[in-house]
Amino acid sequence: MLSQGSLLKQLSIANKSLGGGVVVVLAERDKEEMEMDIAKLEFDFMGTSVICRSGSPLILADLKKVSVSKAHAIIVLAADENADQSDARALRVVLSLAGVKEGGVMLW
Repeated sequence: MLSQGSLLKQLSIANKSLGGGVVVVLAERDKEEMEMDIAKLEFDFMGTSVICRSGSPLILADLKKVSVSKAHAIIVLAADENADQSDARALRVVLSLAGVKEGGVMLW
């Protein structure tokens, strides 16, 4: 399984040709804790900004807080629980994302 650190590194490499980009991490963890974990990676993000926000991808207000409707891509990572529970949670997150509207248009 791809680690979150590896994923951030690969996204940074992909964004390098664009002069960087913005990656927003929304997780049910403390914001400062996530930022410390990212700082420990000791990796040059090549112009990509990584923004951490504490919240749930299952809560519409939290999704709007991170401007999910303006995202170019959304990655839903599997949890470290059993496969069935992880798949069920990922499906619920995708359904939450489907409920976000931008200008009256449903995002899929």
